[in-house]
Amino acid sequence: MLQWANSNAGLIIEDDYDSEFRYKGLPIPSLAKMDQLQRVIYFGTFSKTLLPSLRISYMILPKSLVVPFMTFHSEQKSVVSKVDQLVLADFLAQGLFDKHLAKMRTIYRKKQQALLTAISSHFSNEFQVIGEKSGLHIVIKLPQHLTESRAIQLAQEVGVQVYPCSTSYQNGTNETMIIIGYGGLTLQQINEGIALLASVWQ
Repeated sequence: MLQWANSNAGLIIEDDYDSEFRYKGLPIPSLAKMDQLQRVIYFGTFSKTLLPSLRISYMILPKSLVVPFMTFHSEQKSVVSKVDQLVLADFLAQGLFDKHLAKMRTIYRKKQQALLTAISSHFSNEFQVIGEKSGLHIVIKLPQHLTESRAIQLAQEVGVQVYPCSTSYQNGTNETMIIIGYGGLTLQQINEGIALLASVWQ
């Protein structure tokens, strides 16, 4: 992709979603880092790492785009509180954000391990876990007898919220998969939720 961008004087927009929370293996370098921000526009947000209600995202531009963007942005009105921005800037400058991330990685790793253990205990091998190396959710590939819509309906009937995976595909997929998030749950809720799903999915 980087070679294509250089050869065609093109730009790549990179949304490095959930990159802060990786639990297995070495961190995967972003395209922006590999390219040293020559041909990559890098986007990120603090919604997952701090607070969704903070509503602050950021964009890191190639040097060639900084001046044009500043000219464009000088006529725009920011919808984000300047106080919040200044507090966050101070939080970053003091190195507190890195300490916060380290703490949250430990917490989320425990939650993820509890989730994987519960799935292994309650489900057969027909239910395959995908995407467990990073992020705040996993994907479960369902067996043939269970459709996506039916799995969601059954989960709702026992009070568990899961999410469709089909909406993430532009042209659809032949696989039947469900997304399960765990970031905002306690260890007890994770265990109880998986037990409830197992009672209606198997």
